[in-house]
Amino acid sequence: GKGFLYLRASDGAYSGLSLSPIEGAELRPYNINRFDRLMGDFVYNGLEEGGGEHQAFENHFTISGFKPGVEYDIYYYGSAYPKPNARGAEVTLTGGDGPVMQEIRGLRPENKHYKEGITHTLFEGVAPREDGTIDISWKSFRDDKEGNFGILNGLTIVAPADAEGRDPEIADRMLDGMSESPAMSSLQPERIEKLISRFPAPVVEKGKPLVEKLRVSNEDQAKHLAELMPHIGSGDPQRGKEVFFGNKAACHTCHRAHGEGGEVGPELTLIGRIRTDRDLAESIVYPSSTIANGYTTFSVITGSGRVVDGVIHRETADAIHLRMADKPEEKIAREDIEEMIALPTSIMPQGLEKTISRSELSDLIAYLRTLK
Repeated sequence: GKGFLYLRASDGAYSGLSLSPIEGAELRPYNINRFDRLMGDFVYNGLEEGGGEHQAFENHFTISGFKPGVEYDIYYYGSAYPKPNARGAEVTLTGGDGPVMQEIRGLRPENKHYKEGITHTLFEGVAPREDGTIDISWKSFRDDKEGNFGILNGLTIVAPADAEGRDPEIADRMLDGMSESPAMSSLQPERIEKLISRFPAPVVEKGKPLVEKLRVSNEDQAKHLAELMPHIGSGDPQRGKEVFFGNKAACHTCHRAHGEGGEVGPELTLIGRIRTDRDLAESIVYPSSTIANGYTTFSVITGSGRVVDGVIHRETADAIHLRMADKPEEKIAREDIEEMIALPTSIMPQGLEKTISRSELSDLIAYLRTLK
């Protein structure tokens, strides 16, 4: 609730935005890592045991540094992990056009994916005030009269691209970089196709071979997974647990299940509730295909030229804390950060299926399936 002097952009750079301290009702932190890291790590207002006058607990903060005359899309995430009595939020955003209120119901056990109105809400085309500020406030969802909790997980602020962002020369360099990237297979052809469609015809033509190459790669991955699936449906969970906590696969080095293991990768205690066998197989065989929210790997370059790679475990107004497998957490002061780059590859190395046998892979997935 203390605010941030600088909010990071998705590429790790400083965005020019700042967030004021959060004021209002007492805030209570909660971290249980259910569903995923974002939905399991939040703050809420209300009484610790629930109850109280309905929607009487409210909090608010201000984001500064927006460009007047520019419209932004702002996503507010406000849901607890899946519960029969869902916990969400009623959110009010106030910019240059006045207040706008939207509702988030919250996750229930049957919900498997992010969905607007359930996990988050989108305020589209928001214009800031003339001083470049936007206010956000929240309280409990109207139907949550028993718990009476208002949830805040986080925000995503989407700014429009600069006009020079469609410069053909920039697009050429982007396509060259993508073609040479070792993480190219983690890109989605549909997203690249949509991206280059905004540029002039020569750029679109140059990008077509890359898009086709990605499609073939994706088809190869899908074919490989289809070949694997008949061999992984009848594993032994107990042997799979031994694979998980053993040194050969070393899953426990980064992942935690039922209170045991590392905290570099996502918590897996309830992974069997929200992921199918195919999802689990894909995340093991092709870990960079889908990177869980909050587990992007960053490469941080300090003022002295030192390079540190890792997942951001926590951050404060003056420092970030990076974690990597088998290494102690490292604190880096924000004032020492020269550059911060989000990497497109997962911290989990590809090729685990070559380290363990197919029967061990089947056993491992059988164990993960029991984590509910």
